[in-house]
Amino acid sequence: MKKLTFLAITLLLSIVAKADSLITPPQGVEPEEFTLAITHSVAQQSGMQDTDKKMTAKLVFDGNDVYLQGLAYYFPNSYVKGTLADGKITVPSGQFVGEDQYGKEYLTGYSLDDQKNVTIADILFSYDALTRTITYNPSIYASETSAPNDPEAAMFCYVKQATYTLGGLAPLVPITVPEGLTVEPYLLHGTRTINEENSSGEFELVTEKYDLPVNIGFDGEDVYIQGIVENVDYAWAKATKNAQGKYVIPVGQYIGSSSLYNQTWHYFLAATKRTGGITDITLSYDATTNTFSTSQTIAVTSDREKADSYYTLNSVTIKKILEREATPSKPEMTFNSQRSPYGSTNWYFAELYVPLSDVDGEPMLSDKLSYVFLCDKGTGDPQPITFPSSKYYKLKEDMTEIPYDFTDGLDISRHTVYFERFGESELKTWQRLGLQTIYRGASSEKKSEICWVDLDWQALGVVTVDADSAKTNSAIYSLSGQRLQKPQRGLNIIGGKKVLIK
Repeated sequence: MKKLTFLAITLLLSIVAKADSLITPPQGVEPEEFTLAITHSVAQQSGMQDTDKKMTAKLVFDGNDVYLQGLAYYFPNSYVKGTLADGKITVPSGQFVGEDQYGKEYLTGYSLDDQKNVTIADILFSYDALTRTITYNPSIYASETSAPNDPEAAMFCYVKQATYTLGGLAPLVPITVPEGLTVEPYLLHGTRTINEENSSGEFELVTEKYDLPVNIGFDGEDVYIQGIVENVDYAWAKATKNAQGKYVIPVGQYIGSSSLYNQTWHYFLAATKRTGGITDITLSYDATTNTFSTSQTIAVTSDREKADSYYTLNSVTIKKILEREATPSKPEMTFNSQRSPYGSTNWYFAELYVPLSDVDGEPMLSDKLSYVFLCDKGTGDPQPITFPSSKYYKLKEDMTEIPYDFTDGLDISRHTVYFERFGESELKTWQRLGLQTIYRGASSEKKSEICWVDLDWQALGVVTVDADSAKTNSAIYSLSGQRLQKPQRGLNIIGGKKVLIK
């Protein structure tokens, strides 16, 4: 009996191990490159949000077996295996697509009846052998789940549409600069419009003032701009002078890519058309003032062929920064709180706008600009705030003056600074919070006017959120690495783990 039990357990373990093995195409069969245009519907705070992607995917045909890559949103390099018959490809439900430190995930197919009852089903595609085109059948939802073929498993996203066409995309080749290129600092100034989560947990378009330090180098008729896309500030854009003396960045120019949590984001540049679509970016250049400008809307997009924008920029000028004395402009600040769903304390944070222009509107060097916070406890003697490394554990040492470009990757960045680590008993002795910038240019030090915010602790302490399913008291991040004030519906990174909030 023991022997039979042992054999049964061994067989069960072998089946589980096999089920949790990644699908790999057979050796000796050459993969073919296809272009996959796919839309995933991904769980977000405001509901399911569509995400379009176009990528080069590898497919393998081995007799009637077909191996398809790219269907899993969080593991796009994984394969699933299907069977080709009568112009259809059937992919069995529940195939394992990947595992990371946050858990295993599976591609599960299911259908819904009129009463929204879930039935597990195999995933279907049509196949046109003449054009070599494979088209997803949306009647069965191809879903990325936390367990195979379990209607109660967490569902992170599902495929809305997908089409494979023969031939891969042109390779993404970043701009390289000529050897020995001389670059100088410039300031990009304008407004940025971005889709952000509001206090109600819904996404809305927000327009904000925007300053971005960049580097520019001239090489004959070409101009190279480094840092024009904030997410890949090491990467370059290239503009070429046309017959009218303007500098043109070609539509859909690839800038660079960033990766986090098995996801890769590609960044392209284009200008949007008022009638829809995208076109070249055209920059005018004034050699007298060393300033580039454009009246176009510049889009940082995820697709080289359409205006699928991460954000857009308007009223853009890019002006050369000269080393000189300068009095920085007054910064702007708001102070907010969020009730933590993981304990009895609040999160307190300041949202900042620190201008990179002086009081005369001239650009300043970001590496010579810093800022300090001050607290006024009602004594008439405001004091600078020191962030202790004993509480802000990402800091290597105590910090009072914060460089403009500094981030500790957790609590302090140029846009947002968190204060809850001081403790509520200390914070509530503060009556006002001040923000002042300091500029050290041309061997001189000048300070801005102080921006003061009155702290109404009674009002700040009443904000709450509903997230009963969260269990730990840790910082929260979206899948793109952005710190969140509260968990959003869908996937969150909480305490280093992937957590689904329903």
